[in-house]
Amino acid sequence: ASILAPELPWEQECIEAPAACVYGGRVYMFYGGAYNNHPQQIGCAVSDDGFTFKRLFDEPFLPCGAPGSWNQCESGHPFAFEDSG
Repeated sequence: ASILAPELPWEQECIEAPAACVYGGRVYMFYGGAYNNHPQQIGCAVSDDGFTFKRLFDEPFLPCGAPGSWNQCESGHPFAFEDSG
């Protein structure tokens, strides 16, 4: 079984491209919801064990932008970067 399956309307039929980081002993996973340009938006879920994830929000963490903006069709696949500072 998938650790996170699409359930929210904006996720449509797909959750893909996870990017995770550990902060404060918890795993934060950013993911793309929906297929390319349908529009794909970025969500965020958290886990205490790395297997059981709970969404932090019912709406996208990074939604698509307004017409004419850089992310009008999709916010794309997420990536996580952790700074040592």
